[in-house]
Amino acid sequence: GNLTGNVRYNTTTTYDLNISAANISETLAQEISLSLTYTRRGFSFPLFGLNLNNDIDMTMTYSRTKNSRKTHDPAVLSSNQEGVPLEGNTRTVLEPRVRYALSSRVTASLFYRYTKIAPDEGGSLIPGTSTNEAGLDIHISIQ
Repeated sequence: GNLTGNVRYNTTTTYDLNISAANISETLAQEISLSLTYTRRGFSFPLFGLNLNNDIDMTMTYSRTKNSRKTHDPAVLSSNQEGVPLEGNTRTVLEPRVRYALSSRVTASLFYRYTKIAPDEGGSLIPGTSTNEAGLDIHISIQ
């Protein structure tokens, strides 16, 4: 078999000066994601009296994204650099998936996806939620 992986980290901070309101807005976005894939091609597995060459792909994906906004008052910036939280949340997604190819015409995939959105302690406009999804895809090609 073959095992591959991918790790990604991204962070962005943006500052906006609002002259009419006399404040500075800070927007922060941080994301980390991890993906692992195991692939095995052409292994033999007897099924229904047939001995076909089968393929299997197993994938695990994880990502976490944090978004937050703060406002800063330039008059008190020397004593308070933390700012005032406006809103923010953290989104976490975990998804394992297995794809099995019985032949070039018959494939099946089984997956589960967990998504959680948690509000920041400092402030948020949305309540926390979590979602569970699962599915089975069967593809039969008729030619």
